[in-house]
Amino acid sequence: MLMKKKSTILVGIMFVMLATSFAIIPTVSAVDYKARIYVLQANGTPVSNAMVQVWTTTGTPYGHKYTNGDGKVVFTLPDGDSYKATYQKGAPNEPGTEYFTISGSDIDVVVSYNQKTFLVTESDGSNSPVDNAQIQIKNTKGKLLTHGYTAPNGKVTFWLPDGTYVAELRKWSTPAQVKQTFTMGAFHVTKFTITVEDSGENPVVNKRVDIYRGSKMINFKYTNVNGIAAFYLADGTYTVKIQGTTYATATIGEPGVYPTDVTITYP
Repeated sequence: MLMKKKSTILVGIMFVMLATSFAIIPTVSAVDYKARIYVLQANGTPVSNAMVQVWTTTGTPYGHKYTNGDGKVVFTLPDGDSYKATYQKGAPNEPGTEYFTISGSDIDVVVSYNQKTFLVTESDGSNSPVDNAQIQIKNTKGKLLTHGYTAPNGKVTFWLPDGTYVAELRKWSTPAQVKQTFTMGAFHVTKFTITVEDSGENPVVNKRVDIYRGSKMINFKYTNVNGIAAFYLADGTYTVKIQGTTYATATIGEPGVYPTDVTITYP
């Protein structure tokens, strides 16, 4: 009888201890924010169909996505961590890398990725295009980054992040016949926000806004539910048009000349 009573007491004690332990375990809810990554050329032109991959700096992968017509992808990422994004426009082009941190809010990450086209022609005065000539792209320390071969028109194009490079021309297995040092970048962009309102200061929704640099249209967007269309633009002077009519001119990169944000009354 005594043993049975002792066993009952022990079970009761164990139950109380487990229940107490369970009650003090904290519950943590993770908070996620959006990282909007824009891949643009140095003149502000969006780079579409570029693959963007994201990891934490400790190596946890968050997958890959391809940029849309605005050069944009969006990743939803946990707060309070540091991340590495790589971006590449097809192989074997050299990928770029950008680091950023999520800290209590959504974030815009803007990176530069640019085209470099080489034309190889005969040096005999005919200027005939040279097919299947190899162009090697190296860094300034001589490390081979990527290479490609000219098409029948004598051209080969690479996509490269900001930096200084050395291009070496080779035909078949010969040593480098021509070397050229070049720099990609000089990259600086500003977020340019356009708000379209009617005469009563109500937002004009789903209205196409065109951005021109000189006579060339470089981008367009439709206004959102707040009447806003936002662009990332390189330094320069731009014209804002709606249905072919000019509504504003803005100079980006000259503080004090024009405000970054413009409000347009339409029509």
